[in-house]
Parts: sequence; structure tokens; C-alpha cells
Amino acid sequence: MQNSQKFYIGIDLGGKTKPTTGLCILEESDGKLQYLHAQCRFCKDLKYSEIIKSIKSYLPKTEVISIDGPLTLGKGKGLLRL
Repeated sequence: MQNSQKFYIGIDLGGKTKPTTGLCILEESDGKLQYLHAQCRFCKDLKYSEIIKSIKSYLPKTEVISIDGPLTLGKGKGLLRL
């Protein structure tokens, strides 16, 4: 990881109607945000310990962690709410 990198983490906790938990890590580089992992595009059932393990190395340079709070305006608009 470079010193100038910043990360934004989104966690969408699954519930009774949608049991999958989504995890997305966005990286800010050159003033632009981009997906850090392919998993950002696909939700899967993650255990809480897997979430912690996945984000642990990014925490020192993380600007925002959003839990059950969308990072985008939704419906494929692609505009970030950051």
C-alpha cells in the first residue's frame, strides 16, 4: 500500500429476507475512487470473522466505514455519496 492511498469500506449486513452480507472496499487514487476487489460487485454470505479478516490491513488508512449505509445513489446511477 502506498502512503497516499485512502480506503472506504462498505458493509451491507444480510437479514432475514436477504441472507447475504456484502463487503466492498474502495480505493482513492489520483482523486478517483475505484473498486479494490472483484467482491465489490457480488454479495455472498460472509461470516463476521471473515469481514474483520478482510478489512484489517486497510483500517489504518480507512477514511470511512459505512455499515448498512449505501455508498452510491443506487439504481445504477454510479454517483458516490461520499
